[in-house]
Amino acid sequence: MAGNPIATFGTPTVIVDGATQTIDASSGSFAIWTLGATRTVSTFLNPAPGQVFYLEVRQDATGSRLLTWPSNVNWPAATAPTLTTTASKRDKFAFIYNPTSATWDGYTIGLNYT
Repeated sequence: MAGNPIATFGTPTVIVDGATQTIDASSGSFAIWTLGATRTVSTFLNPAPGQVFYLEVRQDATGSRLLTWPSNVNWPAATAPTLTTTASKRDKFAFIYNPTSATWDGYTIGLNYT
């Protein structure tokens, strides 16, 4: 079987840091964001039914950055994860879009990567 039978992945989208982000889910399935301060994601734009979107959140060299997620993300037990705040560490998340409720189910893939 040629290629990847599960999915096709391209180059990650690099999110330009800013105070409030709208993340365009149609720009790819994987994005990387290095936080330069405490930030807010206002929404994920242009979702497709059943879409899976991966986001890697990185702390800058200073660290101690926090992130507020959009209200239409459902986290397990209704509790958003606590980011790793150590300088230069990375956390990984996945989101699956539910078109019936216009919400995203949020999953923590892993925290505290070097």
